Amino acid sequence: ELPACPASAVRAGPTLCVDRTEVTVAAYSKCVAAGACTLAGTASTGNGAKDEVIAKLGPLCNGNRVDRQNHPINCVDWAQANAYCTWANGRLPNEAEWELAVRGGTWRTYPWGHEPPSVERVNACGPECAAMFLRTLGSKVTPMYATTDSFEATGPVGSFPAGASPTGALDMAGNVGEWLDDWYKVDEWRVVRGGGWDLTSPEEIAIARRDAAPPGVKSVIVGFRCADGFAAR
Repeated sequence: ELPACPASAVRAGPTLCVDRTEVTVAAYSKCVAAGACTLAGTASTGNGAKDEVIAKLGPLCNGNRVDRQNHPINCVDWAQANAYCTWANGRLPNEAEWELAVRGGTWRTYPWGHEPPSVERVNACGPECAAMFLRTLGSKVTPMYATTDSFEATGPVGSFPAGASPTGALDMAGNVGEWLDDWYKVDEWRVVRGGGWDLTSPEEIAIARRDAAPPGVKSVIVGFRCADGFAAR
């Protein structure tokens, strides 16, 4: 009989456990306190024009925010994410493993199925996010859905249980995109999957969507989750 996955993880395959949620600020802080992780960044850096725009919205990096301990850690580069997972007796999942966790062996458009994104299922750019863009930058964006999801940017992990994947993994669309182990372009770009809180069109958070970023980027729209082994956290 296979050992059970820890309570903090879901079984994505016969021998594969994947974190149920994205790694939180509180969890990452324990790794920093243990001397195994370095501090998360305090501003978006290095991913071109999009992050330059988002950085102007204000202090959206979560790592130094005492009021966001249960939000996903963001503004960490690929090496920092990898270091955390190693410390937690795991590793970053590869794309195939991430797909197992999000699809559960089924064909679906989004983690929850084929129904369109809604405020109950995903933290994307709702009316409050669109209002932040307008208020701060004077930019008009069309929100993903008409009803507020209560969060201008990230929300506490696991806040959208109706968006769970068949394996029970949460926030695999929206909230923050997730660093994966694979190269998108060898030695230049690492794969990022899942999409973040800033997205406004359903196509951007579909499972099939693949994104990428240079591994040194620290972005307010990118975090991570781990696979395999897990420390108590």
